[in-house]
Amino acid sequence: MARTDRKQKLYDLGKEALSRLLGRDVPGYVCPICLNYFEGLDNLTEEHVPPKSIGGEVLCLTCRECNCGAGHGVDAHVDREKLGRSFLAADGQVRRAKIVVQGIRANVDVRRDEKGIQIQVLGGENDPKAVGALQPVLRDGIQSGSSFQLRDTVSFSRKEADIGYLSSAYLAAFAKLGYTYILRAALDRVRQQIQDPTCRALETVRVYAGDFGGTERAFFLLDEPISCLAAKIRDSVVCLPSPYGDDHFYEELTSLRGSGGRVTWRRSEAIRWPDRFELALDFAEEEDHEGPTSGCG
Repeated sequence: MARTDRKQKLYDLGKEALSRLLGRDVPGYVCPICLNYFEGLDNLTEEHVPPKSIGGEVLCLTCRECNCGAGHGVDAHVDREKLGRSFLAADGQVRRAKIVVQGIRANVDVRRDEKGIQIQVLGGENDPKAVGALQPVLRDGIQSGSSFQLRDTVSFSRKEADIGYLSSAYLAAFAKLGYTYILRAALDRVRQQIQDPTCRALETVRVYAGDFGGTERAFFLLDEPISCLAAKIRDSVVCLPSPYGDDHFYEELTSLRGSGGRVTWRRSEAIRWPDRFELALDFAEEEDHEGPTSGCG
């Protein structure tokens, strides 16, 4: 499908979904982040969820300002975090690093595969004296018992990466459930945090969960100790308000964190990650929607 045709289809689906929810024809597509109307495709962009750098696919549209502004910045930190956490993975990829051995410091390229670690000194990016001293050390092999350090040169902000994952979870929930879900008051704080990564609208955004759920991407409904919608992306989990809960999720989450002790969550249901723009709650004929309480009025 051509890009313009795909954008038009996403636009039409979003417009129809909101029209059904509100019970009247709406003038255009509403960006799920800023909640502004856009008539036509000119100021809308296709949104990869999660970012394309970690395997995301186009699931919805956001406005150009939301996608290319704060959104672009946090996505870059998601990518850098992936690179940083995969440093020295045995995948055959070449990565830039700094080496410290026998008091000599230099910039190097490092490659690790099943045969071991290969280190190449970068002649044009180091003091020639350091290159001259380091080359024979690496050529002859680092002596048994000697120590050396390899330091990754990729830097990223954990907080900015957190907001990137939050944005992906929120947009995936939008693609899956629709405006019926995101226009709840409980999601106002999520949009505020995504639009302004420097603020602290949310205390806790993401936790590392390893192989939780046994899948790369999925949603899980958790019902204890509080109800929430958990978005699993790679080895991270972002908790969002449950589509069936009240609007006090983040207050309850803050209270739970303040109580101390270890928290064990109980999973009640798995929900397939969206592979298209579903807007399931908006198009659910049997649901009696009262409409949103904020935005798009």
